[in-house]
Amino acid sequence: MDAEGCTSVKRAGEEVLVSANPPFTTESSFQGDVLCFSDNYLKTSGEYKLAGVFLGGRSMGSRAAASVMCHIEPGDADNFVRGLICISYPLHHPKQQHKLRDEDLFRIKDPVLFVSGSADEMCEKNLLEKVAQKMQAPNKIHWIEKASHSMAVKGRSTNDVFKEINTQILFWIQEITEMDKK
Repeated sequence: MDAEGCTSVKRAGEEVLVSANPPFTTESSFQGDVLCFSDNYLKTSGEYKLAGVFLGGRSMGSRAAASVMCHIEPGDADNFVRGLICISYPLHHPKQQHKLRDEDLFRIKDPVLFVSGSADEMCEKNLLEKVAQKMQAPNKIHWIEKASHSMAVKGRSTNDVFKEINTQILFWIQEITEMDKK
């Protein structure tokens, strides 16, 4: 049950995949190991039959998911991971627009959806748009008007904002999966 970049070992009578000499930097080796194990476990487990998974997160979770996406080969033969969803991606610290956290975004090759607030103090609109233009991956940005980093919008209910976010995510996933059928 060896997988590319992983080695299987026996632990308590059960075969488990672990990374051996992972092709990851020291900073991201844990994330790479977790991806390697999770990806292969879910692919080979008789208990789970998953395909077409979209990774995602909000704020730092989206940054971590982007880091993991850097280690996924584009066009993975089984299309296990299809894309990345970043909600409130923390492109920079508040008032520190000169220190962008964009390095992982440039290495991603699978589709990316950004959902950000137009008033997000950690993701200035014009900066994210410039980063998105430079990315290799096909990407789309949906701006929640007047939303902060927490997606709070004065005069709108949380449920209303979440409905807009969820609708955009579902439409985008549908676009990606429809492209696969062509």
